[in-house]
Amino acid sequence: MKRLIALVLLFALALAQGLEAFWKAVEVPGGVCADGSPYRFYVSPGDPRKVVIDFQGGGACWDQATCGPESRTYRKRVDVQELYLAQGIYNRMSVANPFFGWTHVFVPYCTGDLHVGRATVDYGGFKVHHQGARNGRVKSYV
Repeated sequence: MKRLIALVLLFALALAQGLEAFWKAVEVPGGVCADGSPYRFYVSPGDPRKVVIDFQGGGACWDQATCGPESRTYRKRVDVQELYLAQGIYNRMSVANPFFGWTHVFVPYCTGDLHVGRATVDYGGFKVHHQGARNGRVKSYV
């Protein structure tokens, strides 16, 4: 029971400290998400000789139907709240994590271009910033 209480208190402390306790936001100069909002990737510091670079997956878009404001085929902006409840390799507190203690770089996906786009496209009344190639150059910043 004491262990359970200690774990609950530790988890509550981590939530109280927020995302910044484990993940540092790095803004990419000129980087944007599909909707034009600023792009950031996240680094959780650890052993600098052991680094995980994780490119988030997601769907692509290529026309008015798949890129439209109501489309659910891809993410239009970064949602870092997902990292609060993340498990597996994202759980920075668990010694069961095979990458526990490593530096972890999380590269969110929000451009509808599989991290390789280099264009801003007008799809008939709305623009989508397919700038995944610029956003994905995290090695320059790590």
